[in-house]
Amino acid sequence: MKPENGAVKSRVLCQVIMAGLIWFTVSAVTAQVPVNQEDTLRTLESLTIAGEAFTNVRVFQQSPTDIIIRHDGGITGFKVQQLDNPTLRRLGYEISTPPPTVTANASARIETLPSLIPSGSFRWGLLLLLTGVFALIVGTCIYTGYVFRLICLKSGTNPGFTVWLPYFQAFPLMRAARMSWAWIVALTSLSVLLAYTAFRVPQHTAVLAALLAIATVGLAMVWSIRICHACGKSSMFAVLLLLPGLNYLALVHLASSR
Repeated sequence: MKPENGAVKSRVLCQVIMAGLIWFTVSAVTAQVPVNQEDTLRTLESLTIAGEAFTNVRVFQQSPTDIIIRHDGGITGFKVQQLDNPTLRRLGYEISTPPPTVTANASARIETLPSLIPSGSFRWGLLLLLTGVFALIVGTCIYTGYVFRLICLKSGTNPGFTVWLPYFQAFPLMRAARMSWAWIVALTSLSVLLAYTAFRVPQHTAVLAALLAIATVGLAMVWSIRICHACGKSSMFAVLLLLPGLNYLALVHLASSR
């Protein structure tokens, strides 16, 4: 009895497996067939493709790239690219609409849109800013010339008109400290030589820059001490004239003190 039961079970198992295979095969085949048979087997009374007219047209096979039709004259195949838009719509194809392009008039309207910042207000603001900076520079130069003039008068020398001119102010200041104007000429010549060397002989630029720095610091120290003596101040006050930021305040105090 047991062998017979085993044979029955094996036979049933084989039948179940065969049924499963048949169901899988049928499912796979039917999945490839469109559900809407009317769209697949579309029938048209007439159809014109590539300038050729067909009658009693029946779509035999249709894909995204090719189409085969059956008509009174037989069977003909075409590429989808050969079909115009009305024919594609009759055959059920979806036609993609190209994105809208910006025309010349639209681009002109975009270019003529008003700016977020009014141009007139921006120009006036920039003009006021430049005017303020220029006025500040001129005012500083005039006040500095006035301070230098008082220092020269306090030291007992006549500054002349050059005390109001940038760079040339150094000559009356050197006379006020009882020093030769040749120092200014020497520093100017060394600066010009440094600029020329920077373009022609770059390897010597560092040496000339060091010499110019040493000469400038040495001249500033000597001038500060001597101008303090000429104005009746001690040599310790000269330290304030050498400190960046405080030197301008020290010059104002030197010119206004008695």
